[in-house]
Amino acid sequence: MIIYNAQILYGSNFDLIKGYIKIEDGIITEIGKGDIKGDLDAENSIIVPALINAHVHILDSAAKEKIGSMSLDEMVRPPDGLKQQILKKTPFTELLKSATEVVNEMLSNGILSFFEFSNNPDISKQADIYKKAKIYYEPPIAQTDLEIEKNEFNQKIIDSVYENGRKCDGVGLSGVGEFSESVLKEIEKLNLPQVIHAGEHVISQDRSLKITGKTEIERAVQLKPEFIVHATNLFEGDIEHIVKNKIPVVCCPRCNCILGVGFPPMKEFLERDVPVALGTDNVMLNSPDLFREMEFTLKIMNVIHKRVDAIHPNEILKMVTLNPAKILNLNSGVIQVGKDADLLFIRPLRNMNPVNNAVSSIVNRADARNVWKVLNKGNVVYG
Repeated sequence: MIIYNAQILYGSNFDLIKGYIKIEDGIITEIGKGDIKGDLDAENSIIVPALINAHVHILDSAAKEKIGSMSLDEMVRPPDGLKQQILKKTPFTELLKSATEVVNEMLSNGILSFFEFSNNPDISKQADIYKKAKIYYEPPIAQTDLEIEKNEFNQKIIDSVYENGRKCDGVGLSGVGEFSESVLKEIEKLNLPQVIHAGEHVISQDRSLKITGKTEIERAVQLKPEFIVHATNLFEGDIEHIVKNKIPVVCCPRCNCILGVGFPPMKEFLERDVPVALGTDNVMLNSPDLFREMEFTLKIMNVIHKRVDAIHPNEILKMVTLNPAKILNLNSGVIQVGKDADLLFIRPLRNMNPVNNAVSSIVNRADARNVWKVLNKGNVVYG
């Protein structure tokens, strides 16, 4: 297969090439400049790597706009947060329908791959829609603060995490603040891939310090996770733990701001060579739209750091392509020979034209209107 008449954002620096892409067995075999004829006319679209949503809860979409004015713990902390109550009460068929609609919405926004944290491992393996997903089991269970303070052990939690984590791609704990040190040590011994929420808000950080003498980040890195989600409110020494243990961070800026918990120190992460990816987090609170996430992140960072160039648009685009692919060793996220042909065709319509800088235009102006096609290993799955 040859895609021709294309504007290609090539390689890790997103160099703009006017040319073609050859694909064999789902893999990019050649990228070249110039006009040739082929199988698929890109019609001068800008071709970028298909987007990767590095953190999302799609089952939560069943609870859209059901969350009122309440604390984060009241919303989502297991076992009795409103989110858990809603997921328990919602029929299976309704959950599946809602999840399918979210995945289709993500496709329409150029998102092909996503990392899902799910309370229900069975539903996550039911449908064909999950082929490009990494699914992590998020146990809807927790210990009390007193049990954590006393470092009590609970075998039922270990059994649940082991049984359900094996059905998925690993375990995605809602937080270390829900479990004692003895439980966390046993979870680590299960040898299942770990990813974890940590440091999202000050209240949970304070609680962790009070009960265990350690911050959430300090406790989280002990699990050797593949990545940490949020790291929005870091306490003294936290970033050193992240850097020392070479742990990537997935930030969810819009959802953090919806909840009023703050904005992650992304510039410091980048300056310390911490790999950073973007996620849209809970669908019940936030739209699964990485175009909006990119634009919001760039502009809020400029506000926070009081300069127009606080972060380069290329770094933002990497957070939804190259970086998440590297974090989990996906053979995608960049247009290069040998990579999967997971591609996004962006039509520069009037909201983008004239395109004087392709990356900046995508980050600042593109939206679902501009998504023409999405390819999964060279096969059109949208458009």
